Amino acid sequence: MSRRDFLLTIVSAVLLIFAFPCTDWWRLAWVGFVPLLFVIDGKKPSQAFGLAYLCGLIFFFGTLYWFWHVTLLGMILLVMYFAVYFGCFGALAVRFGGRSILSRIFILPIFWVSLELIRSRLFTGFDWVSLGHSQYKIFYLIQIADLTGVFGISFLVMMGNVLVKEIISGGIHKNTRGLGWPVVIFAGIFMAVFFYGRPHSVMTRLSSSVIVSVVQPQIKQTLKWVEATWPDILRELKLLTLKAAADRPGLIVWPETAFPGILEKSAAGDFRDPGQWIDEVRAIARAVHVPLLFGAVIEEDGRYFNAALLMDEQGNIKEVYRKRHLVAFGEYVPLRRFWPALAKFVPIEDFTSGKNWTVFSLGDPQYPRLRFSSLICFEDTVARVTRQFVLSDADVLINMTNDAWFGRSKAMFLHLQSAVFRAVENRKPLIRAANTGVSAFIADDGSIEETLPDFASLRNDHPGVMTRIVSYQRGKPTLYSRWGDWFAWAGFLFSLAIIGFGLKFKK
Repeated sequence: MSRRDFLLTIVSAVLLIFAFPCTDWWRLAWVGFVPLLFVIDGKKPSQAFGLAYLCGLIFFFGTLYWFWHVTLLGMILLVMYFAVYFGCFGALAVRFGGRSILSRIFILPIFWVSLELIRSRLFTGFDWVSLGHSQYKIFYLIQIADLTGVFGISFLVMMGNVLVKEIISGGIHKNTRGLGWPVVIFAGIFMAVFFYGRPHSVMTRLSSSVIVSVVQPQIKQTLKWVEATWPDILRELKLLTLKAAADRPGLIVWPETAFPGILEKSAAGDFRDPGQWIDEVRAIARAVHVPLLFGAVIEEDGRYFNAALLMDEQGNIKEVYRKRHLVAFGEYVPLRRFWPALAKFVPIEDFTSGKNWTVFSLGDPQYPRLRFSSLICFEDTVARVTRQFVLSDADVLINMTNDAWFGRSKAMFLHLQSAVFRAVENRKPLIRAANTGVSAFIADDGSIEETLPDFASLRNDHPGVMTRIVSYQRGKPTLYSRWGDWFAWAGFLFSLAIIGFGLKFKK
């Protein structure tokens, strides 16, 4: 590896890192791969793999370093694994990327989207920092997510990278032959995407509405499971809930595992805990006379669930959702049965995955048609999980999370970034109730309407409440809701065909 190749590879990774929060220099995503594409140009597939793998190592370390708060070993292993996808992209690009500029501006984006799809699915999947996520603030661009999901935006951004590289290369070698049609085609696709997104900003739709309050208590993770602090935690939650009730909401939402301690389900079907903290929560619900959605760890027959519970204004628990998509190394240790030594590095008890796609309803005459589902923790970063709730007839999506695990890091902003696409993909408003931020109200067009703390002061650590009227509508599911990642799967099949024909041609 030459010094030039090494430096350009680093430049590529750094540009991509800065395209994501907290800098959010989204334009860099459109040129971030250009240095890497120059570096791997003309290299053997094995060399291209190594250079692209290095780029991936730097990129994922720069965006996912915050995992060390949970497990340093897990973070290192994840970064090393995710970088493989960059490496595969580099090898595929030089081996099967096509000879003409026109073929490359399609084939390379197809390879990239296919690899993002695999990363989002394999080993339960991890769909963070996809290339398209970097564009979450570009309103007109992200609207196609209701057709293609975030992968459609990833495709377009990678296409832009390839075209920029070819234009620069043509200028350097003073040979612009073959650039005409690629430029015209890209411009046509980009304008079509732009004009598809534009009507969503002026569209007026009949809808219903509900007033929702979000409570963000700012409980430090070091205190959350210390029993001596539980009375103070409940006191803080009560004060914030009373403040929220002054806005006369139809629903108040607490974050993930806001309830201190563990709730046990009795044989009679009700919930109790040794410290009787649930009675305190019931008293809060009765005092404000507003339904309360809160997160808790519940125990049933020796199994533990990360759950969301809906309590009515009388203090009765009406419905429970048990989290379905668990986080590796955070809620369970993969392969624990085969490699028990892993548990020494991540000393947690395994949670159990829930079985039902629970859709809550308020049962309030004022909101007779409101149906909502709770996405717990990172479930709002998993598109296929969100789709299932929408297909189960949810009108509103509520993400309850506790990003205090990761300190005041990039994690909470990456989490918010991903949530924007779940709203657009399904055309459903998404409400985020976070322990330490970023709590938010996101409209069904992906607009971030309000955050706690405010975007101008995202680094403050003060608890607070946020209340807003949430508009929602019932209607046919979007194309993405119905068909999911059809665009990425089509690209994946096309990638297999390209590789298959390429190998056959080589023989």
